[in-house]
Amino acid sequence: MTTLKKERIPELQLVRALCIIAVITVHATSYATIQMTGSRRSSPPFQTLLPSR
Repeated sequence: MTTLKKERIPELQLVRALCIIAVITVHATSYATIQMTGSRRSSPPFQTLLPSR
Protein backbone atom coordinates (compact mmCIF):
# COMPACT_ATOMS: atom_id res chain seq x y z
CA MET A 1 0.00 0.00 0.00
CA THR A 2 1.46 3.34 -0.99
CA THR A 3 0.97 6.41 1.12
CA LEU A 4 0.02 9.68 -0.46
CA LYS A 5 1.75 12.78 0.79
CA LYS A 6 -0.83 15.44 1.55
CA GLU A 7 -0.11 18.97 0.44
CA ARG A 8 -0.09 21.61 3.16
CA ILE A 9 -2.24 24.67 2.73
CA PRO A 10 -0.35 27.78 3.93
CA GLU A 11 -3.54 29.81 4.38
CA LEU A 12 -4.90 27.19 6.75
CA GLN A 13 -1.78 27.47 8.89
CA LEU A 14 -2.29 31.25 9.08
CA VAL A 15 -5.93 30.88 10.11
CA ARG A 16 -4.97 28.30 12.72
CA ALA A 17 -2.33 30.65 14.17
CA LEU A 18 -4.82 33.53 14.37
CA CYS A 19 -7.34 31.31 16.14
CA ILE A 20 -4.74 30.21 18.69
CA ILE A 21 -3.79 33.84 19.37
CA ALA A 22 -7.48 34.77 19.74
CA VAL A 23 -8.12 31.99 22.28
CA ILE A 24 -5.05 32.95 24.31
CA THR A 25 -6.12 36.61 24.29
CA VAL A 26 -9.65 35.81 25.46
CA HIS A 27 -8.40 33.57 28.25
CA ALA A 28 -5.79 36.11 29.34
CA THR A 29 -8.33 38.94 29.60
CA SER A 30 -11.24 37.01 31.12
CA TYR A 31 -9.88 37.30 34.66
CA ALA A 32 -10.15 41.10 34.54
CA THR A 33 -13.79 40.85 33.48
CA ILE A 34 -14.61 38.56 36.40
CA GLN A 35 -12.89 40.90 38.84
CA MET A 36 -14.78 43.91 37.47
CA THR A 37 -18.19 42.42 38.32
CA GLY A 38 -17.52 42.80 42.05
CA SER A 39 -15.97 46.26 41.87
CA ARG A 40 -17.42 49.74 42.04
CA ARG A 41 -17.51 49.78 38.25
CA SER A 42 -20.67 47.71 38.39
CA SER A 43 -22.63 50.96 38.70
CA PRO A 44 -25.63 51.61 36.37
CA PRO A 45 -23.71 52.55 33.17
CA PHE A 46 -21.67 49.36 33.38
CA GLN A 47 -24.51 47.09 34.46
CA THR A 48 -25.95 47.12 30.95
CA LEU A 49 -22.72 45.60 29.62
CA LEU A 50 -22.56 42.78 32.16
CA PRO A 51 -24.93 39.80 32.24
CA SER A 52 -27.43 39.81 35.10
CA ARG A 53 -27.23 37.11 37.75
